Amino acid sequence: MDATFFYRLILAAACGAVLGIEREVQRKPAGLRTNMLICLGAALFTYCSINLTQNTGDPSRIAAQIVTGIGFLGAGTIMHNRTNTVKGLTSAATVWVVAALGILIGSGHYRHGVSATLLSLVILTLIRRLEILFRPKGVRFNLHLLAADDDQILHDIRQAFRRCRIAPTAFEGSPAAGDKIDLRVRFQVRPARRRELLDQLALIPGIERIDHRTRRKPE
Repeated sequence: MDATFFYRLILAAACGAVLGIEREVQRKPAGLRTNMLICLGAALFTYCSINLTQNTGDPSRIAAQIVTGIGFLGAGTIMHNRTNTVKGLTSAATVWVVAALGILIGSGHYRHGVSATLLSLVILTLIRRLEILFRPKGVRFNLHLLAADDDQILHDIRQAFRRCRIAPTAFEGSPAAGDKIDLRVRFQVRPARRRELLDQLALIPGIERIDHRTRRKPE
């Protein structure tokens, strides 16, 4: 039994898990298992290319194809929605990096692989916070909803805001005619995310009217 072989596989899976957990927490595509398998697979291919082809040809040929093949997985995490916004680029880049980590570990460069994993985690977490500071705050909107006065509908509306990562600055409701509730919500967000929210709200049964308008110009 080759202890080195199993050590490389376990370390590759662990490094993939570190970045996969971050993606899982952020509810992004390509989560824990996906990143673990990508890193493990890249390490396997690299190990095979070094140990099985060293007497028959260039051992780097198999590993070189990993970079090409991983592009298909990365493309699968990128989504283009009806609002002409592209999502999943960070997850696609993470997949690309995880494959590189697998190549490093599969070739025996353990410390390099672990160091690159930690640096990647810093980029995904700490740099993300810095990115938010420089991100435009967006536009302030007033949202007026007329819906059935039902606890489940109110829960679904709040869940739609959470899924779109929008925190309302005001969420007020008042009774309306015919067992309805008149909801007025104020929030600040970029236009693309507001469109996503409206699409989510349109899918909730029980909402009869959705009116929205801009409160002021973008900041």
